[in-house]
Amino acid sequence: MLNKHYYSVEFLLDSKGDSKKNKLGALPTIRISLLIKRPFTRTDSFKVRNMSIEPALCSMTCEECETTAAEYMCKNCPGYLCSECKTEHNRRKITRHHVIAPITGRKVRTLKRCLAEAPKQKACFETDLEYQLGVRCISSSKIVVFGNDPRILVIDKKGQSQTSIITDTEVSPDGMAILPDSSILYSDVETRRILVVTGSGESQTLVSTDWSPSGLCVTQSGSILVGLFHHDPLYEVDQVGKVEEYTVSGNKVREILGEDQKLYSRPEHITENFNGDIIVSDYNLKKITAVDAHGHFRFSYLGVAKNKSYQFLPMDIDTDTLGHVIIADQFRHSIHVIDKDGAFVRLLLTEEAGIKEPHGLCFDGVDSIWVAELESKLVKKFKILEK
Repeated sequence: MLNKHYYSVEFLLDSKGDSKKNKLGALPTIRISLLIKRPFTRTDSFKVRNMSIEPALCSMTCEECETTAAEYMCKNCPGYLCSECKTEHNRRKITRHHVIAPITGRKVRTLKRCLAEAPKQKACFETDLEYQLGVRCISSSKIVVFGNDPRILVIDKKGQSQTSIITDTEVSPDGMAILPDSSILYSDVETRRILVVTGSGESQTLVSTDWSPSGLCVTQSGSILVGLFHHDPLYEVDQVGKVEEYTVSGNKVREILGEDQKLYSRPEHITENFNGDIIVSDYNLKKITAVDAHGHFRFSYLGVAKNKSYQFLPMDIDTDTLGHVIIADQFRHSIHVIDKDGAFVRLLLTEEAGIKEPHGLCFDGVDSIWVAELESKLVKKFKILEK
């Protein structure tokens, strides 16, 4: 895979060293591939073994599959896509509103975003929840926040308009996700149900289970992933957890338990990456566990020891459009970022940057994350991707 600062360029030369188009009847050709540190312009020329060569075409590789030549460019991520990945990009809930344009001629711009060196705080407001457990994006202008309260708060992006939805729980929702039609889905550990909020604001039971449902996620294909465990108020480490997949109508599709190892104990939070990986934040095991789309183990992440005085406690997780996994670490007051293969990238936000007990977290689908702090009652938005 090419470094993000390099571009792959191919030349077709005839036996005399002149640049030729690949047409029938042309002289025998030689194909030469070069890596350069910037895009070609029409006036660029290079000398290869004393031959003057002008670039014919700058060939970009799709940044999602990393194998096929790119034909399109997403202006929101931004990034380069092949035809097949463009279709998938349009289908995903998190990227379906993105603007995608074909790559034309020699006009190739380096638009791929990267993690911001110093994420900027874009919003901060207070709720009346005693403890905040999670935050989710309904749209570009609205979020929902939930905590140790039967209410779900629907808030605009400036925090100026807050309305409440009363859930059918005695304590509070445990997990939450947003369906493709913007309906709110939540889990209730006590009654072992998954419920959906109707247009009238009432809750209807979608799934009743024998295990306690916790983390929820809506996949790229529109199905529902649920993290479940045997309910135990003592949160014993020897609990056994699993992941199940359901259709939006509540029919069970499959379950993931792990083959030769105990994958889960208490899967509190769950998300899906662009490559189909299912990623779980486990409360009891204090780690992040990823499996591929078929349920085979991929990697685990146990945190970094920035502050050895506190244990790594991963809470809410999400992924961005570049495939990074973003993790809220409550005890160490920080936001971790790992890549799609589980390798540590860096601490994106720390207590010095204004984060205190992050519990809820979600990516907005463009360039920012929302963070709900556990006890401060504050919800904050940070821009984490830049061009």
